[in-house]
Amino acid sequence: MDEKKILEACFSLAEELMWEKDTSPLERLPKHLEELSEMTDNFVEIVKRNSYQVDGLPDAQEILVGAVQYLTSIAIPPCGETMNGLIIRLQCF
Repeated sequence: MDEKKILEACFSLAEELMWEKDTSPLERLPKHLEELSEMTDNFVEIVKRNSYQVDGLPDAQEILVGAVQYLTSIAIPPCGETMNGLIIRLQCF
């Protein structure tokens, strides 16, 4: 599994969940870098823990990345600490 693609997808999900849309990403990055890193790591861990569900399929990695990208597309920011529903969805993909 190419962890770089999984990490990128999880980072995008965490980034989408964290911030309001009215400020630029560069303005808010220093303030939230630690939280963003922690959320990304948590999402990567969830993906790894659930990857057994697609092991052996020819496009397993694409399925995992696609699932995270789907969640990113339906994410309603900012969620911060109140993102339990999204974590449950990610664990159930």
